[in-house]
Amino acid sequence: MWKGKHYGGLARVPILAACIMMTVVSAASEQVRTTTYDGIPLDEPFSVRVRDTILRIPVGYIGPWLTQKERGRISARQPLNLNFWMPERRYVEIGDLSIAGFRPKEPGRGEPLPDASVVRVNDLNLVSSDKLGARSPEKQFQNLTSLAGLSSYSFKNEEFGLVRYWQHDWPHPQPEPFLRYRHVAGSDPQIHLRCTPPHLVTPYYSMCIGYVYIAPDELSFQIWFSGTDLPRWREYVFAVRDLFRTWKTQ
Repeated sequence: MWKGKHYGGLARVPILAACIMMTVVSAASEQVRTTTYDGIPLDEPFSVRVRDTILRIPVGYIGPWLTQKERGRISARQPLNLNFWMPERRYVEIGDLSIAGFRPKEPGRGEPLPDASVVRVNDLNLVSSDKLGARSPEKQFQNLTSLAGLSSYSFKNEEFGLVRYWQHDWPHPQPEPFLRYRHVAGSDPQIHLRCTPPHLVTPYYSMCIGYVYIAPDELSFQIWFSGTDLPRWREYVFAVRDLFRTWKTQ
């Protein structure tokens, strides 16, 4: 029989082996999620009406997930919100309200790859340019700069295709609360973003949010993504457009 005072190291071997086995069993028991909370396969398409257009969207993309009672009929979900991974463009295998940050760990999967990030889309809709109103990125820029006047602002063309602007005669002691960006005048897509400024960035928090308008498709939506991914903004916006076109049935 082993005695701890003579075989202390060996005595711990069965305990260590048991711990390792429990860890392996636990990892193996966590399966990749394939259904919603009430058992709908995440890849099952649901019909969703957006203005006069019917989209066939796999339910895993829609946030929150649709339910059993919405099966077999056309949903008029408003606002229509979406979540997906980039660069894969696959749906997120986590319920909408449980997605924390832009690199959540999904059940049964390892840590996200270094270039992987979740893009969130709110209030996707089809709107003609003359009816955009407050959704218009151009109008948002005009409203924001109208109080102090354009002469109070400085502009810088960034290498990733946006224009950063800031109030150079900012009248307060604290820095401006956001970094602000807009599309190059006359270009498409239109976008107006506000992003976390450097003095507020943490390892766990950095975000860009803003409205987008893609004129050829009359596609309007609000987009959220990690602030560290700002140079990839165009890739993310066009991913939304391409998914929309893929799901469009009429």
